[in-house]
Amino acid sequence: MGAAKYVGRIGGLAVALGVGAAVATGVASAEPASEGPPSSEASDPPPGGTPGASGTGASRTGASTPGTPISRLPSLRKNGPLSKLASLADPATRRSLTDRRTITSPGRGARDDTRDDTRDETKDENKDDALDDVDGGDQDAGDMDSAGAQDRAGANVDVDVDVDVVENLGAVQPSTGSGRTNARTFSLPFAGQDAPDSSVSATTVVRSPLARAWLSSPQVAAGRTAAPGPAASPALLSLPTAPAGLVTSTALSTIQSPARAIATPVRTLTSVVAGLIGPVFDPFAGNSPVAPTDSPTDWMVAAFARRDFSGGEIVVDPVAPVFQNGVIQGSVTATSPNPLTYTVIDDPSLGGKVFIDATGNYAYLPDLGALNNGQSETFTVLISETTPFVTALEGIPLLGDLVQPIIVQLHQIPVLGVLLQPIIGRAVTEDITVNASQLVPAGQPVAFTTFVTSFDGTQISVNFFPAVPDPDDEDGLYPTILNGPGLATAGNIDPNSLTIVDGIVPGLAPLRDAGYNVVTWDPRGEFASGGVLQLDSPAFEGQDVTYIIDWLATQPGVEFDSDDPTGADPLIGMVGGSYGGGIQWVTAGIDPRVDAIVPGISWNTLPSSLYTNEAFKTSYSALLLLGLVETGARINPQIYAGIFTGALLGILTPSQQLLLANSGPNFLLGNIDIPVLVLQGTVDVLFPLQQSVNNIGSVPTEDLQVIWFCGGHGVCLTNDADAAAFQEDLLMDRTIAWLDLYLKGEEPDPDLLTPTFTWVDQNGTFWYADDLPSDPKTDANGFYGPDVVNPVAAGGLLPIIPLLGGSGPQSLVPLPYSLGLGSDAKNAVNVPIENPDEVTHIVGAPQLTMTYSGVGTSRHVYAQIVDKDTGLVVGNIVTPIPVTLDGKEHTVVVPMEAITFTTTPDTPGQPGSGSNLELQIVTSATPYLNFTQYGVIDVKSVGLSLPTAREATELPGQHESELAVVA
Repeated sequence: MGAAKYVGRIGGLAVALGVGAAVATGVASAEPASEGPPSSEASDPPPGGTPGASGTGASRTGASTPGTPISRLPSLRKNGPLSKLASLADPATRRSLTDRRTITSPGRGARDDTRDDTRDETKDENKDDALDDVDGGDQDAGDMDSAGAQDRAGANVDVDVDVDVVENLGAVQPSTGSGRTNARTFSLPFAGQDAPDSSVSATTVVRSPLARAWLSSPQVAAGRTAAPGPAASPALLSLPTAPAGLVTSTALSTIQSPARAIATPVRTLTSVVAGLIGPVFDPFAGNSPVAPTDSPTDWMVAAFARRDFSGGEIVVDPVAPVFQNGVIQGSVTATSPNPLTYTVIDDPSLGGKVFIDATGNYAYLPDLGALNNGQSETFTVLISETTPFVTALEGIPLLGDLVQPIIVQLHQIPVLGVLLQPIIGRAVTEDITVNASQLVPAGQPVAFTTFVTSFDGTQISVNFFPAVPDPDDEDGLYPTILNGPGLATAGNIDPNSLTIVDGIVPGLAPLRDAGYNVVTWDPRGEFASGGVLQLDSPAFEGQDVTYIIDWLATQPGVEFDSDDPTGADPLIGMVGGSYGGGIQWVTAGIDPRVDAIVPGISWNTLPSSLYTNEAFKTSYSALLLLGLVETGARINPQIYAGIFTGALLGILTPSQQLLLANSGPNFLLGNIDIPVLVLQGTVDVLFPLQQSVNNIGSVPTEDLQVIWFCGGHGVCLTNDADAAAFQEDLLMDRTIAWLDLYLKGEEPDPDLLTPTFTWVDQNGTFWYADDLPSDPKTDANGFYGPDVVNPVAAGGLLPIIPLLGGSGPQSLVPLPYSLGLGSDAKNAVNVPIENPDEVTHIVGAPQLTMTYSGVGTSRHVYAQIVDKDTGLVVGNIVTPIPVTLDGKEHTVVVPMEAITFTTTPDTPGQPGSGSNLELQIVTSATPYLNFTQYGVIDVKSVGLSLPTAREATELPGQHESELAVVA
């Protein structure tokens, strides 16, 4: 996620952490520092060119984004409380107070030698500058701002385009934009036969001084004298980005590296630090009735100087990068007494990308231009300890996700990072230099990243992963899978990922092993891509994907549709969940070159999902916005306005509803006549089951299957471990089988059943039928059987007060996700649901009829069905019921959200031994939390009918079920 958005919090957290440093911990010490990698640009292609170098594609040529200088932090501005701390930092220096080592791959040459020379010169200059600052007083922090850096994507062109629905999307013509070139003639890089000479450079260690003279202070008189050692100068660095990865990769041969000890200071830092951060505390001392003789900071640092750090060092065992299975991979694994966190703080210097997992294994995707030009790229990894204090902070709801990026930046702030080591742990850095052209065998395709220029000049960051070659395949051509990410998520670049999107979507490893090239990308307005996010609009994000397909058609190793005489139609399937599911409907609706899709947990219309019955989904909408803000997304401002209006007032204006409606895909579904496998979650409280019913009822294709599983935008509280494992395998197998059938013509394994409709119930048991839940109930031979009709019941009088006894949050789920889930309510009208006399499969949307009167400001009450045996709301889902509280009597008939539930009859002679369901009418629900709703409602009567499956068969191969087949 983008680190720059955290700058406003660093000063405050640094102060909070630093207050207790003196009392809790030991001797102030400093670590060596050095300058980070300089900016560099891709050179011109060599004479004659290389595969992938010809054409007009827009590959990365700018330096990696340096981020915001520390001097721009609010707490470090001129005359700010930490401005003296900033004055010790030289803007030429990119790294501070952390050990540094450099790992190189074959091919590192003159560029790196020059870089090292520059470091040495800068080191000496920094030492003198720092000492001059100490002796000479404050330095204007504003003078330290570094020059503005290029965006990773180059000079981006954002074009404001009306987001109203485009009636004829085909009329949108490509344009190059300022300074852009069309990216349709890129080609997949294959290593050339002739590679430059290469050698592995020895591991180098660069130290820089922090202080070189004792400074006097009354509190140091009793202190001890530190042993002489190398001094270090603090360095100013740019704010880094902090991507996170979790999936481990294959371990490679280990190269042992000598341990780096934290540098021992030549003298105490008592007076230095007192002068730096004293202004933070002096105001408080000055407000005391009797002013102390010395600043509280003096006493804090004096205590700090008399203590020792505890714990051992971080020992790094780097593994040189190698070409493995079509991807360049390596490791920077390390050991320490404390758990370690690995963070890429400087992206590859020429625009490549790096995925690093929790154990330090990394995958490197070279920039296409650097790869074709034989250039090296350097990136930097911060290896930091995770202390119990940091772990505790990360466990705080809502704020926990913000902690690690701030801690990463604290490690890099001169002096302060060292002072806080006993609290936030130690840290070291590793520079890794890779020359991909020297690692890839001649003729072998390799994973890479590049940019594709879209219709309006916006550059879309695209990643290509070649299929794992089949030894029996002679032509080396493979179908391609397009995998769009979820909202606030970058395109997947973890080559060892097995599943993504919580086990719903296959990762890169199984797709490539199955014989597919895979293309992932950062959507418009997010991460490395340019432009402004428009919520999967067919006029924007949809057009971006069509240009990615244009580019894909120029690549070697890509198989084409045999029915296409033009040679411009690659054989393409699509997978993805949530935002990555919505883009599949949109793309298939506007581009006929897509051959099969597997949309997961997607929507039919955003208004009906986020503004159900004109009630705004406050909790999940806020979570979506928070995710976008945390990742630094560039969002259409109308989206901000809509979420704020919905959260504060519970309404969306007509223009805001139109913006959501423009994303479709409902108005495009009539164009989709390709095979579609729909995956939707039974506990998805953002895009409920009915969204999939509406989609499958609108597409004209005959090749259509649906799986309802326990998951989605919510939490599955009913599956045990065995059921969860079976479900994940089922989704994986069915997805790969669907792609194999329609992209390769390969029939599924005979042991894998692929029925038309498969669903899971509250017991984790999967059932199937040959019909679809979109069938009309009037079709006697369709999916539905007769409804279970509950007798009309009396209601009651309910006060309407936000949060008082209402539904949610679900206590079994941590905040903030619990806010989006319903729970058994106390302030409710409870209506028992009669239990059928035989096993019955409730599948679909129950229909509620309610007669009421009341007065107040509320526009809604809420309905839910509760399983009294477990205390859980079925599907965790709540339905808003629109009401008019004008004192008059009204009757409302509303379909509730669709659910799945298998009832069991009572045992003869034991009433209540079977299923025990209850309908609740409540006046407040945290998924739709609205603090403007007050009043009172008199529910006079309530009726309910529940849809049932005409037939259902238990899917074989899963855990035992005691329920019989319903015929």
